[in-house]
Amino acid sequence: MATVPEKLAAYAKMENIMPPDAQCTGCVQGDDRLVILGFKTERKLITEIGYLSSDAKLPILHACMNALCELMKGKAVVTAGLPQRNAIAKLLSDNGTLSEADQSFAIMAELALNYAVCDYASRCKE
Repeated sequence: MATVPEKLAAYAKMENIMPPDAQCTGCVQGDDRLVILGFKTERKLITEIGYLSSDAKLPILHACMNALCELMKGKAVVTAGLPQRNAIAKLLSDNGTLSEADQSFAIMAELALNYAVCDYASRCKE
């Protein structure tokens, strides 16, 4: 259950800024934090993905969000709704698991993505 500090720092420093013209967004709020994830698609593939966060000083949150963005770029939207927390854990830890406290941020990232996928699906119906 050890997050590797070097991996955490590297992912926390990435800048996956939400596309200003994102086609769909997902918003998650918890513990005085707000995360909004948005993406653009082309031919049902995620071409641009990023996020905004109200908490600039929480490296684990940014690391989880950036890891998720890295995992999702170029993927089909239909696969984006699948659980991603284990994939995030593999990127950020030495043994593929996160502590309970860190896992909650991976779940927060996953929820934001799921809400964005729901937003995408509702727009496709229109």
